[in-house]
Amino acid sequence: MGELTGYHIWDSRKISDKIKGKIVDVIITSPPYWNLKDYGVSNQIGFGQKYEKYLDELIIILDNCKNILKDDGSMWIVVDSFKQCGNIRMLPFEIADRLQKKGWHLQDIIIWQKDKTLPWSSKGKLRNIFEYVLFFTKSNKFNFYIDELREVELKKWWPKYPERYNPKGKVPSRVWEIPIPVQGWGKSFVKHFCPFPPKLIENILLLTTKKNSMVLDPFAGSGSVLAQATVMGRKAIGLDLNSDYKELYNKMVLPYFKGLWLQREKEIKNISQKRKYLEKTIPKLRKIKYPIQFYKELNKIEPGIAKQVVGIILYLNKELKYYLIIDDVINISPELISKLMNQKVMKKFSLNPTIKFVQLKEASNLRLSDSYYIYNNGVNNYYTNKTTFRDWIENTDNKGKTKVPPILANLKVSQKNHQIIDC
Repeated sequence: MGELTGYHIWDSRKISDKIKGKIVDVIITSPPYWNLKDYGVSNQIGFGQKYEKYLDELIIILDNCKNILKDDGSMWIVVDSFKQCGNIRMLPFEIADRLQKKGWHLQDIIIWQKDKTLPWSSKGKLRNIFEYVLFFTKSNKFNFYIDELREVELKKWWPKYPERYNPKGKVPSRVWEIPIPVQGWGKSFVKHFCPFPPKLIENILLLTTKKNSMVLDPFAGSGSVLAQATVMGRKAIGLDLNSDYKELYNKMVLPYFKGLWLQREKEIKNISQKRKYLEKTIPKLRKIKYPIQFYKELNKIEPGIAKQVVGIILYLNKELKYYLIIDDVINISPELISKLMNQKVMKKFSLNPTIKFVQLKEASNLRLSDSYYIYNNGVNNYYTNKTTFRDWIENTDNKGKTKVPPILANLKVSQKNHQIIDC
């Protein structure tokens, strides 16, 4: 396996002679442009070929990758449309159509908005700043680690509406805004026509691989896929016909990516800390808001009962329990509680707590912890004060004074300026 990793001068049309068996976890590549750029080698694919010949050879190479790709692996192809004889040629969709007919599964199409591009333009065509990223798999059972790519920068109101947000963050959209590097990343040593930005490759690797996974680029070019895979602890194989690219990759591209990754690792560490914070805080906020929403639903259905609720106890130990403290003797049926818990708005919290109604005069008999944070006026993300359970029972006189009774919780969350600061 060791001798396979690295950059190889090899014709991808003979890929099965180079790589034996299903050893590749993910393929990330961008095919050579058709007849637009000369890559400076003989027998190259694209330049000087008729379009159908180019497309036929391209599909053969990509389909042959199926023989070396693991059954749960995937193939990502970055490709653009182009104009021919006054008409747009939709190469991405022609590739997708042919590969699907050969049994590949097209799982998604990502729009990579790259902002910068080489100044190719023609009459009737506006400046193009995006390319298509085709995501193929061999079957519908494939590696896809979406949690690794969830966004942790949420809208400012996430503490108030925690039921709307996944604790691990937000699933990214199908449009990836990743600027393309200045030609050669601002360095004269990279002369490839379309170098991938590291973040584009990073996204795909996070989605589809783990440490030590095998990554392949059958059209390695400048070697950006190999470099990014290497710095992220993956194994990588690159194939290309141009020996100049290999020399540049070993001498300059890989070292440059290593330097970029040192800074990126700090950013990833910060993202990881934010994700851990969300994973801890959003479930807390849901638990505190749940009884507030439950009470509102109760007030819609049985306002007479809701009027008697003077406080709600949130007690979290091994189980999550809510005690609605009522002022008078009222018969509360289990069916009513079940009906409320099964409301669509309650299901969003993904909680299945125990809910009980308890008379105020009997509340002192509950065996609960003694220290509680009080959340008033329907606010779930900021406690107003702290009290003991005994003091609250002896001094409460809240009936009818607020729209939502106070929540006493043995969970602590504080918020300022839309940011959780203590939890």
